[in-house]
Amino acid sequence: MTTRMSIAMLSLSVLCVGMVAGCGAGKGPVETDNQAPISSLLSFINSASDKFIAQVATVPEIEQSPHQLVLELGTIQCGPTMTRSDYELVQDGVRGRLLDSRIITDRFRIVQNIRRSRADQKLVEIGPSADTDITQEGPGTAAPAPEKYNPSDIYTLNGTFQRVGRSKHALYQFQMTLVKWDTRQIVLSKTYQQVVKRD
Repeated sequence: MTTRMSIAMLSLSVLCVGMVAGCGAGKGPVETDNQAPISSLLSFINSASDKFIAQVATVPEIEQSPHQLVLELGTIQCGPTMTRSDYELVQDGVRGRLLDSRIITDRFRIVQNIRRSRADQKLVEIGPSADTDITQEGPGTAAPAPEKYNPSDIYTLNGTFQRVGRSKHALYQFQMTLVKWDTRQIVLSKTYQQVVKRD
């Protein structure tokens, strides 16, 4: 094997290792050991979601709206110590609590994807499909026609979940933020914490 070929193969190996490492370096969940029980995570997510939902109902512009608004499920970011399965539990847990809440469903239509329009357009188009409209049930459900909503009626829910382990205990921290779609104003932001015992 020539020296030039050896250098090329070494460079390729370093590049591949760097790409794999980047997947877990603050960009998404990674698999780790010694985690807190799943039941603790579910209990915390349910509790945090319910508390946030109760706070949403107290926001004057939402409480006093004469018509139903639109809630877009935005991005939930996770810390590097989260497992992929736990990350999915967080997403599914929050979505489930929202859909089960009369406080939310009476005030909002919940959607997952909003097609961003140009800034000078007065209306935005929401075009859910069978796999993105979370109000549809079952595979193969026909996609409803796109609808248009006033940007001032749309809110986006984002979240950041962190888990910090120390010895035999771990700290769960979940920040949930509700943002006005058109102005990007933060309407509501709450942070919830809980210390749990690790396995």
